[in-house]
Amino acid sequence: MDSGFAKRAIMRMDNYDYTQAGPYFLTICLYNKQQLLGRITGQSGLTHTPAGRMIHQVWMNMPRYNPGLVLDEFIVMPDHFHAIIGFVDPKIWRAHWPATTDCEVDSLESLDAKQLHVSDIVRRFKNQTIKQYKKGVEQEGWPPYSRQLWQRGFWDRIIRNERDLQNHREYIYNNVAAKHLDQFKQDPQVQQKSQ
Repeated sequence: MDSGFAKRAIMRMDNYDYTQAGPYFLTICLYNKQQLLGRITGQSGLTHTPAGRMIHQVWMNMPRYNPGLVLDEFIVMPDHFHAIIGFVDPKIWRAHWPATTDCEVDSLESLDAKQLHVSDIVRRFKNQTIKQYKKGVEQEGWPPYSRQLWQRGFWDRIIRNERDLQNHREYIYNNVAAKHLDQFKQDPQVQQKSQ
């Protein structure tokens, strides 16, 4: 029976185990391309808002609460986020992120029971940043977001080899300059400022 609703495309690769070590290239976008995380300030400049700095900090702390998660390159752009992640055995991970309190030990042991999945990482990241953003709106006067903070879902690419990994790292390194060129082509005011 047809419900009348459009079917949402599944963005994950069929029959692929997304708990494999990776690496994976992720893109997570703000809803409706809201420019809440920063602004491009020149060909290679990016100035983050307090919300953009919060996104950066939450991402840096993700391995602490996700045993086995390894972060590679990432960038917080004004309206989206790119990252490369991978997974390792939690025993190896523990050598880099030892628990410092009894509460952390209990918390990390409960997380160890579940194998990490790319979708789990993105969901946890989004949930944490939404909480922090709401707090920033209430306590710090950050601009409220329209309807929701993050666009539903995310994009991923399974990185196949070292060359592919290097290409994705370079994409991240060059993302600010590429965004500046897009703005330059589309906005006459940006063209005038740079002349």
